[in-house]
Order: sequence, then C-alpha cells, then structure tokens
Amino acid sequence: MRETPLDAGSVELVLQSSLELLGAYAAWVLAAAAVHWLLPPARRKAWLALSGAAFLASWFPAPLAAALAASTAALHAAGARARRGKEGWPAAALAFSAAAALLLGGRAHFLRYDGTFLVFEDVLPALFIGIYLKKAAYFLYEARYGRLPAYGAADTAVYFFSLPFALGPGVVAAPSHLQESYGKREGRAAAAHGLQTVLDAVLHLAGCWAVFRLFGSFMFGRELLGRLAQGRVRAPEIWAALGLAYLSFYLLRYGYEQLCVGTARLLGFDLRDNYAEPLLASSYAEHWRRWNVHFREMVMAFFYYPVMLRLARARPSAGASNIVAACWTTFFGHGLFVVAANAVFYSPGSWPGLRDSACRIALFEGLQWALVSGSLLRSRSQPGAPQPASGLREAAGIATTFALRAATLPFLALNRKQLAWSDVAGLLGAAFGL
Repeated sequence: MRETPLDAGSVELVLQSSLELLGAYAAWVLAAAAVHWLLPPARRKAWLALSGAAFLASWFPAPLAAALAASTAALHAAGARARRGKEGWPAAALAFSAAAALLLGGRAHFLRYDGTFLVFEDVLPALFIGIYLKKAAYFLYEARYGRLPAYGAADTAVYFFSLPFALGPGVVAAPSHLQESYGKREGRAAAAHGLQTVLDAVLHLAGCWAVFRLFGSFMFGRELLGRLAQGRVRAPEIWAALGLAYLSFYLLRYGYEQLCVGTARLLGFDLRDNYAEPLLASSYAEHWRRWNVHFREMVMAFFYYPVMLRLARARPSAGASNIVAACWTTFFGHGLFVVAANAVFYSPGSWPGLRDSACRIALFEGLQWALVSGSLLRSRSQPGAPQPASGLREAAGIATTFALRAATLPFLALNRKQLAWSDVAGLLGAAFGL
C-alpha cells in the first residue's frame, strides 16, 4: 500500500520544511567560519568541534546528545588502542552498543504521516544518526589499519560533530582525508573556494525545486498513475517522467551533499567533490564511480578490494566470476549500511516494517549489482587497450546510462513507499513495452 504520494505537493512540503534548518545552519556556519579564521591556528580545531557540538545540541534531545557523546568517546578510545597496536574491539563494542540503543530506544520517530504528506517534525537527528554510524565504521576501519597515526581527541570530535557534517545527509569522508585536507588553503582562498561550492550547491537545489514546480505533477503523480492504470500512457511519456525524476533526484542529492563539501571548504577542509559529473558517464560502472564518491570509496575499501585480492590469489584464472563475486559482496555491504540508516526511522514495535524495507533495499542493491557487474564484464570482454569513443558512440553511451539509471528510480520510490509494487510493474512494463 502506498503511504506517501510522490508529487509536487509532497516534495514542495519537504523542501519548505528544510528552510528553517537551512537558514539556521547557514547563519551558524558563517559565524563559525568568521571566528575560525580569527583564532590562532592551534585553537581552530577545538573551535570547530565546539561550534559543531553546540549546533547539534540545539537540535537534539538531551538524552540523544549525551548518548552520542558517550559513543564518540568510546570510539576514540578504541581508535587510540588500535593505533598502539592493541585490541580495540571491546571499546568498539561499547560504542556500537550505544549506537544500537539509539536505534532501539524508540527515540527515532521524527517522521509523521498525516494522511496526505510526510511531515518532518525533527528530521535532523534521524538523518545524522545514519551518517554517524557510517562514519563510526570508517573511523574504526582506518584506525585498525594504521591510517590515523596522530588523531587526537579534537580530531575525533571534529570528524563526528563539526558543522560540515551536521546537516543530516552529509558526506562520509575518510577520517584520514579529512585530516590531510585541513589547512591546505588559508583565509581568503579557503573562503572563496567554499563560497563558490556553496553557491553551486544552492543553484542545484534551486534547480530541483524548479523541476518539481514545473513538472512535479508529471512525475509519478496521481494523474499519471491513474492514466497508467487505465492504459492511456505511452512509453515516451513514461521515459520523460523517469528522466525528469532522475534529474531532480540528482539535483537534490548533489545540492545537499555538495553543500556539506562547501561548508567544509569554508572552514579549511579542502575535501574532494562528492560527485564527479555522473550525468556524463558513458557506462553504468563509470556512473557508479562518479556518484557519491566518498561513500563509494568507503564501501570499496571495506568490501570490493579485500574480496577481489583474495579471489585473485585463490582463483587467478577466474577473472569474470571474481568480478561478479566482488561486486556482489560490495552491494551486499552497501545494502547493510542503507538498512542500518533506515532503521533509525523504526521503533522496536515496527520491525516488520523494517523487514519489508530491507527486502526492498535488497531488490534495489541486487539491480545495481547486476548493472555494474554487467558493465564491468562488458568492458573487460573488449580486447586490447580501450580506444577513445567517437562523439556519436559516447553520446549513445551517456544516453543509455542515463536511461538505465532513471529506470532504477521506481525501485527507490518503492523502498520509500511512494509507489506500490503494481505502480512499479506498470511503469516499467509500459516503458519497455512489456
């Protein structure tokens, strides 16, 4: 049963509900940046940690803020033990126990369905916890393998609580990259670079709003679904709706996540972009490499590279099956992170809903696995060194990749219960003439 309509009204409500948070966030960031550059270099990181923690505390319930502080202290202790060559998993277990208490304690109901729309009551903590869990795993992984040789308490606090990562749908950058990128640009250069990135992100968010204002009723709205049920929708109209939905989805994701990158740059962290022009990808594997770059690097480090290395040693002649198996492990792990982030929105009494959500996520991740694996195997089957594609062939590859990515969006909407199974089957059946 569809719980939430995916139309212009619901998206506009979500965007409007974000304005208060975005306004407070922007004002706080500008004030924090001004103080940051006025302070001596030795005190800047402490200020970043303090200002970020104060911002989060102003939006979080006190018990939740205290649990996050305790969990972060345990994570720092586990990382310190790992850097000294000692076993740090007892402290890590304590940290994850605290995180699990956040998920299971029933404090994560920040969304309310009023019969028409999803109403955001206090969405920042729920989104932040999902990002926090991913960062905790990344932090322990890098500490375990000696990539944080001089990570002090201030560095840990900055990584988990600083303003660039407090917006909710933030960027999960490697702790080592965050540390290495700090201070590469100073003063005006950092401010100009950050403001340019923030402006670019805001323009993308404005583009998302414009697309929904102009075409929102055309994209999976009640009218389109009603005509689809009556068999009065042609394939070109479905593909146009899918393309517009994907374009708006990309603009929204790029805008929010690059806003975090811009904030980080404004405060002295010269982070890499989180998107590398995925709309220009000419294959699905290339698209995945360009999309959500920081989190993809984390998933690859956790799953793809270790599995691929072991398989290459054990079965050096089974190249194709090794790629398929490593990709399967990668998307299985990716799905686990997504399920953990979604668990924030479920209380213990609603675990059947989480189970259904996990099944939908598994379906989407399986589809991604098939498309990425197929793309990698196709490129591997071409003999010799890759030749530069002609302009026409490149354009065809970009258009095909765009269409394939757009065709996966109904499965995301299915996971969010914005579309029913029958809607997805009808949309894709009409699109592919089935």
